[in-house]
Amino acid sequence: MPAPIAASAHAALIVARKETWRRRAIWNWVQDFRALTGIPINSHIISLIVGSEVKAEQATQSLLKSGFHVIGIIPPVVPHNSCRLRVTLSATHTRDNIERITVALSHCVNFQEIRIHGSNGCARL
Repeated sequence: MPAPIAASAHAALIVARKETWRRRAIWNWVQDFRALTGIPINSHIISLIVGSEVKAEQATQSLLKSGFHVIGIIPPVVPHNSCRLRVTLSATHTRDNIERITVALSHCVNFQEIRIHGSNGCARL
């Protein structure tokens, strides 16, 4: 392993041990996001399946205009018509950030029709 990568991993472990508030904060944001959207997430990395490339691009642009950098994942990374939006919650986000991104997302996607992709596969909501 290259020395810079080992040093980065070591530093990350030190932060994880010393700054336990980060884990609590992320879990709080996951719970808040889940409560506000009704989307059954269990992680701070949220992969929302939106369908077409057009939908993913439109949502990405709309969210960017609202102040959120959400990544659109399109073919060839994913199959056609299963494009995703990748939302990542951070410990340094605020309650206001979580509320604002859920409102911005609600203008792009229907939370009742959205599918998620996670470690347990896809689930139709």
